[in-house]
Amino acid sequence: MGVVLGIDIGGTRVKTAVVRADDTVIAHDTMFLSPEEHQEDSMVALLARKVGELRRQFPIEAVGIGTAGVIEADTGLIRQSPNFPAWQDFAMARLVGEACGLPVTVDNDANMVAMGEYAFGAGKGARSMLLLTLGSGVGGGLILDGKLFRGEDGMAGEVGHITVEPEGFACNCGNHGCLEQYASSTGLRNKVRRDRFFGPNTDAALQDPKLPEKLYKMAQNSNKQALQYFDEFGYHLAIALGGLLNVLNLHLIVFAGGVSKSMDLWEGRLRQELRHRTFAAVLKQVRIEQAVLGDTAGALGAASMARKAV
Repeated sequence: MGVVLGIDIGGTRVKTAVVRADDTVIAHDTMFLSPEEHQEDSMVALLARKVGELRRQFPIEAVGIGTAGVIEADTGLIRQSPNFPAWQDFAMARLVGEACGLPVTVDNDANMVAMGEYAFGAGKGARSMLLLTLGSGVGGGLILDGKLFRGEDGMAGEVGHITVEPEGFACNCGNHGCLEQYASSTGLRNKVRRDRFFGPNTDAALQDPKLPEKLYKMAQNSNKQALQYFDEFGYHLAIALGGLLNVLNLHLIVFAGGVSKSMDLWEGRLRQELRHRTFAAVLKQVRIEQAVLGDTAGALGAASMARKAV
């Protein structure tokens, strides 16, 4: 297998990476999506055009695509997508493959970020790895013995929906107390709302897209309440990860996503709490790392998956 193309489809952007057989990235690009391109037919046409442009420059042999949603990885069928409500049983792999004349694989975006970091980033050289994306929610990707583990129905890796507070904050999945309601930007907002942290200005603060960054700066400046929020962040992460480590006996955990950049504020509590929740013999071997690929991880993971699939 020679040159492959990886595509990462987000809610507003599409990122691409062309990768050679020696894992050298020889081209990458970002396109912004218009609302009209959110429809299935328009997305297929957009992707086919992009693949066609890149094939005129590089001898691409296969395409991998990562995007959010409930996806049948074996068929590349997207059952539903949180970013694109119009996508219902969208046969993306088949349609894009027919349009561009190449083998196409489609998988969940968190899985692709995990594959990207495993093949090109913080997990390179590891045997197994758990990656958590800490953003507005908590996503996960699990690599076992060098292979992406999807579970029987392709739903493995939903770390964000491990219960860490049985009667805690309500989650969109229908449960209460899910990890992503505590260890994410949503979790930080939940705590601000719970405590009316900004007094009469709390509702306005909750609408600020930069609220997590402001809380981070407040904590760095020794604000006790903000520090407590990040301490709770590490505590709840440890509850979920302690159980996973005991079950899976992994040696590497990688944190990705925007909120992972606050790791300096919660890593200490995470490690402290893990000592109480994980077998000592298991924890002794565990490395905790921050992802290194940033926004390129998803596209690189999709490229890696395209190569494996073919």
